[in-house]
This record gives sequence, C-alpha cells and structure tokens, in this order.
Amino acid sequence: MVDALGRIAWPQGGDRAQFNQSLTRLRESLQEFTPWLKQRTIHCLGHAHLDLAWLWPIAETWDAAQRTFESVLALQADFPELTFTHSSPALFHWLEAHRPELFQAIQRQVKAGGWAIDAGLWVEPDLNLPGGEALVRQILYGQRYCAEKFGQVSAVAWLPDTFGFSWQLPQLLTQGGIRYFATQKLGWNDTNPFPHHLFAWQGLDGTAITGVTLPPIGTDIEPVDMAQYACQWEASTEWQECLWLPGVGDHGGGPTRNMLLKARRWAKSPFFPTLTFWPCRAPYLTDYWLGQNPPLRMKASQPKSKIQNPKSLSPFGTTNSTSNSTEAATPPTATRSFTIAAAKTPCFRLNYGRPWPC
Repeated sequence: MVDALGRIAWPQGGDRAQFNQSLTRLRESLQEFTPWLKQRTIHCLGHAHLDLAWLWPIAETWDAAQRTFESVLALQADFPELTFTHSSPALFHWLEAHRPELFQAIQRQVKAGGWAIDAGLWVEPDLNLPGGEALVRQILYGQRYCAEKFGQVSAVAWLPDTFGFSWQLPQLLTQGGIRYFATQKLGWNDTNPFPHHLFAWQGLDGTAITGVTLPPIGTDIEPVDMAQYACQWEASTEWQECLWLPGVGDHGGGPTRNMLLKARRWAKSPFFPTLTFWPCRAPYLTDYWLGQNPPLRMKASQPKSKIQNPKSLSPFGTTNSTSNSTEAATPPTATRSFTIAAAKTPCFRLNYGRPWPC
C-alpha cells in the first residue's frame, strides 16, 4: 500500500494527464484488496437523536419531531433503501394526537419494514436519579404503547445519549420484554475507556442482558470514520459486520439527501466494505450475529419476576390473578457498579470507573 501510494505522480507544472494515469495504475494495483474488503459489511440505519428537553422550549421539540419525520418519509420515497429508527413513544403519542396523518404514515412504514421503533422506554430518560417505580413506568408505558400502536413490544432499550445507568436495569429491562441494552455513552470516558463493543451486563439480582456499544450518533457518511469504527468493532468482537447511524441529531434532522447520495456512491466502490441499509423487518442485528456466531458468555439467569403482557398491566405493578394482590416491580436501584462478561475477555466488575476482576 505504501509503495503504491509512493508511485503517485503528484501534479507539478500542471501535468494533470500524468497524475490521472498514476491514479489509474494505483487503482489497478489495489484491486487485489477488494475481495477482502467486501467480506466486511457496514449496515446503515438512519437515525435522528432528539433531546425532548434541552436548549429549547417543548413546543420546539414537537416541531422538530414533525419536521424530522416528514423529511425521513419524503427521502424514503426517493431512496427506497433508506431505513430509519427512532425511540421515545412520547413523540409518537403527540403525533397521534396532533398530526394524525403523519402518525398513520409512520405506522404504514413500520408495517412495510422501512421504519423501526427501537424504544423500550417512554423517553430516553435520565437513569441516575429516578427510583425503581419511575424506571418501571418508563418501560411499562413505552412497551404498552408500542404493542398497541405498532403491533409489537420493542426488543431494544435504545439509550444512546443517557448519562449513566442504574445497576437494576438488566432485571427491569428483561422483565419488560427487552433483550438488548444499546448505548454509545460508555465510549465518552476519556480516562478509563470502556473496552467492549458487545457484552453481557449482569444486574444486581443476577439477570443478564446483552449490551451493544452503538456507533457515534449525529454522523454523516464519512468513509474514513466508518472504516475506523468498523476496524474497532471487528478487533473487539471478531465479527465483520457492524452498524452505522447516519443522520443529523440532538435537535432532530435525520439523514439528508447528500448523505444518501454519498452512501450510494461508496456502495459501488471496490475499495470500501459492503455498504447496505439494514432491513427493519430482519431480526435485530444482534439476533442476526448471535444466530451465526458462538453466543456471549452470559450467566444463565431468569428475573425473579416478569412483567406480563403490556396490555394487561396495571400502571402500579403486576396483578396476581389468584390472590388479587398487586406486586409493584420496584426493587431498590443502585448505580455504583455493574458486572459484564464479554467475548474474549474475563468478567469484570466496573466500580467507580476502576476495573476489578470478579
């Protein structure tokens, strides 16, 4: 590679023809790498992170959501390959009440497989301060709404931008029918970098949930950034397929036309991994991986209680049909430490930012 790059005839004195010829020779000399590159796949999934409450009034949140979702639907008409995901059933609830035609169009896209509702919780909440009851209600209301309006509960707790996670979450998420915990915030530590991209997070009661370190959010179709992330993912997991989340974020926005045009161009390049958009009808990406590869080394465990069908839930807990009593699924929360077991790595308990072997 270095030798091939060294033979480029950089234009001196305006000799553009010689420069172009050297680029052609370089392209020909690199063709041998194409099969190796194409064995790897980057799955794109459009995304638009939207903070419900940050630097603007709530009225602007609703407006940003409407503009974002209308933009995605318009782009999907011109770019049928585009798939998109969003969390926060609270946004869809507002659309249902105030923009019913837009909400119905989203429902049709979900049914057609072009749109995923990766929610799991009512919003993407703070998970440090709320108590157990508040966390249970986040899951309950989010899953119940997804089941009623989109025909299924969410398999994913989509929490890319949440600052910190209660140790009780694996148990509560699993009780709510959620199989995956997904965030990219663990990668924000500049002192003790989180070492895993795909791992098992074991909660306080022993319940384990599969954790996924998401790629950065608010990103473009930038081939260098995408290739670097794909290399990091493969080095960590030994798997040659990864996810990428193109789309403007924080204040909504989502994928742009320019991003999608660039994706089409790079998909045709012989010097870039296979580039596709992930079909939302397919199993969740980790379902696909775990179905084809050895499973994560997770301790077998079952939650001590299990949230029932979201449609039959009381907002105050799970109803016992034999005794007519109500058990609130509100175990104490803890935020001090959590245990993970990841492929190729020993089990660690991360306590106050310092890794200690179990």
